[in-house]
Amino acid sequence: QCILLIKKINNTSEMTNEVTKVKVLDIFNKNKYIVEGISLPLLEKNDVVEARLLPFMGGYRFSGAFSFYPKNSYKIMKAGVKEKRKAGINDYTSLIQKFRKLKIMCDMCSNMDIKKVYKLMEEGMLA
Repeated sequence: QCILLIKKINNTSEMTNEVTKVKVLDIFNKNKYIVEGISLPLLEKNDVVEARLLPFMGGYRFSGAFSFYPKNSYKIMKAGVKEKRKAGINDYTSLIQKFRKLKIMCDMCSNMDIKKVYKLMEEGMLA
């Protein structure tokens, strides 16, 4: 699993709603990938998604499962990854679990700002 930021969408066929290429950034290792064969309504630029990239005919495709994160969560995620990287930790499993929990808490506390939800999680006030 990786958490990806959608950087650029190239739409070449509006009639079929088929996107030929999507440029994504893996927030953990900063690798950029070109993913092909995406349905147009599925993604927008700056979306943050958790997905699995599969090698396919010299390129990449997404597996069938996606998890979308709130749009304003990227800054929080970027800071968390930077902190782990600075500490020399290359295993991001616990961080992914933390981000999943943040996503669930944001869904439950939809009237609160994501930064406030994250702060309350860090202080242990939200389980």
